[in-house]
Amino acid sequence: MADARQTTVRFSEDIYARLEQAGAVTGLPLNSIVTVACMEWLDRHLAPTGDALAPPAAGGWLRRVWPRGLGLFGGFTPSARGALTRAEDEARRLGHGIIDVEDLLLSLLADRESQAAQVLAELGVTYQRAREQVKRLAPADPFPAMGEIGLTDRARKVIELSLAEARRLKQRSIGTEHLLLGIAREGESVAAQALEALGASLAAVRSATECRLRPRD
Repeated sequence: MADARQTTVRFSEDIYARLEQAGAVTGLPLNSIVTVACMEWLDRHLAPTGDALAPPAAGGWLRRVWPRGLGLFGGFTPSARGALTRAEDEARRLGHGIIDVEDLLLSLLADRESQAAQVLAELGVTYQRAREQVKRLAPADPFPAMGEIGLTDRARKVIELSLAEARRLKQRSIGTEHLLLGIAREGESVAAQALEALGASLAAVRSATECRLRPRD
């Protein structure tokens, strides 16, 4: 039988404090945070054979740290998964230390071919206009995160609401339109405020989205 491989890692107090902060954000125990960080580093920097360097994968942390595991993403369409992982990039560009609903809204708008972006375009909401509103309502953090970043409770709630919306509409996959419905249903985020400021009321967003989801004769 092969010998068990063990490692002992000692961290500075500063690193422990950051690990505890990550645990508070994600709800994961410290050991899991360390494991996730190690696996994420390997995924970002090593090719599958371990022989060569690979380019970083944007949004990898977001896929891993969702408390319900990777299986949660199985029900999302490719477009919705792209929006979820791209939200991390939007947060970084805005200098946000954590992924919030407004970052998800911008990631939905960034893919102009997505159902959500098309609904919002009908209501006069574009990526650039929304980004200007988000920058006004949620300015950059004075001390932006240097490493991987997590999700706010509000962003988690929106994702959970998107699942509920898909079930309510008896649809098997969760698309960008369901994420948009989740944003509208939550209704209190910076994203919701930005939409209202741009003349797209949450009621109008819900109505236009559900209209697009109805079967056409």
